[in-house]
Amino acid sequence: MAGEKMARVKKAREHKFLDQHTVLGVILLMYFNFVLIEFVIGAASAVISEHAGIDHTAGLATGSIIGSILALILWFCFFSPEYKWKPVSGSWGKSFKLLIPLYIYWVVLFGVFGYCAKGFPFGALSIPTFLTAIMAGAAEEVAFREVGLSYLARQWKDESKIILMAIIPGVAFGLTHVTNLVESRDISTTLLQTLLTLFMGVFLSAVYLRTGNIWPLILCHSLHDVMTFSGGAKLDALGIQFPDWITAFLCVTEAGLFICGLYMLRKSKRAEIIELWNKRWSRDTESSDASDTGVTDTGVSEEAPEVASVEA
Repeated sequence: MAGEKMARVKKAREHKFLDQHTVLGVILLMYFNFVLIEFVIGAASAVISEHAGIDHTAGLATGSIIGSILALILWFCFFSPEYKWKPVSGSWGKSFKLLIPLYIYWVVLFGVFGYCAKGFPFGALSIPTFLTAIMAGAAEEVAFREVGLSYLARQWKDESKIILMAIIPGVAFGLTHVTNLVESRDISTTLLQTLLTLFMGVFLSAVYLRTGNIWPLILCHSLHDVMTFSGGAKLDALGIQFPDWITAFLCVTEAGLFICGLYMLRKSKRAEIIELWNKRWSRDTESSDASDTGVTDTGVSEEAPEVASVEA
């Protein structure tokens, strides 16, 4: 019939291996994206930059930032149209509200930097170091939260597994910092950093599970790294190291973020989390497209009656 609007049929791709091997699948997805971003695209950019007479660190960081964007595009295409990647309404404000414990942690952390420096806690950063901080926030959030955590939310629709959803990407995120052992050659410092990043990773995972919006996490993670690198540069310039009691104090403080993350995932919030991710992962793409366009399964457009909306 002329004038009829036919629903466009979209079929979700089949991912048999990923569907059958959830834990192995998420590990492969997270580390594939992390390696792609930093060790393939980033390293290639560093080599090109060095040959062009540009600082290779700046080249590595810039390439990894571009790699993060490309990895996001690949991820969205890989699970299109099943994955609804656009942030839902209100998720920006909710994300920044849930991140309040991180802001408090910043006050404590950089207050300690200022106490040790006996003054302003931040030092000057070179452009390559600044770009490296931005790169770390973008690459790690894309690989471990956007890819790893959202994939687990696709596979597990069980409220009892929500804590595990946050812990697995958090552990994977922490383990990437074991590679710092190559640079520092200090086992105790590397293990401590791994533990602290695990705490931070679980907290950020909890925020992402509650909101489904990765962008505020990328912004805050990058800002955190910029400030941490800047504070470290100030202490290094003064030849100051944290005494043991301050290190222990900061460990306890960051463990507080871990506890806050677990609290965000308490039982009373789990049904809400499952509902959010059921909407973001829609395998019934034909019916969802039809309902979005106001078209029935017969292909005929139906006008919804106008009703007065009352805000509850």
